[in-house]
Amino acid sequence: MPTHNEQQELIENTYMVWSSGCNSTNVNGIIFYKAKSEDDKGTFVKGDNTPSANYSDSDTHIFLPAAGFCDNVKNYGFNYDGRYWSSQLDLTSYSYELEFSHTSFMEFSFNRELAFSVRAVRAK
Repeated sequence: MPTHNEQQELIENTYMVWSSGCNSTNVNGIIFYKAKSEDDKGTFVKGDNTPSANYSDSDTHIFLPAAGFCDNVKNYGFNYDGRYWSSQLDLTSYSYELEFSHTSFMEFSFNRELAFSVRAVRAK
């Protein structure tokens, strides 16, 4: 799992676009493109805005689905928001996480009792 610093690095160095139905699927989420310019770094294109034509599926990118999250009983926010754990705890033993929807992109610390998605990373 990525550290909090690796999650921040992802945000700071990519051009992020909300995708409704990535690759002709019914799965919503965010595409993180490797930014092509300094001005694009850290840019988040909301669901109702048009992304730059400079980015396409042939560019370096990853897709994080809006998988929602679970408590002990129910799944919430599927196809509407995504929440991804980092491997790092804050000072209160909560875990850092990335959270996004079609309108916002945020970072938080969260109680580890909820089930959020995880994303694998590999060493450089």
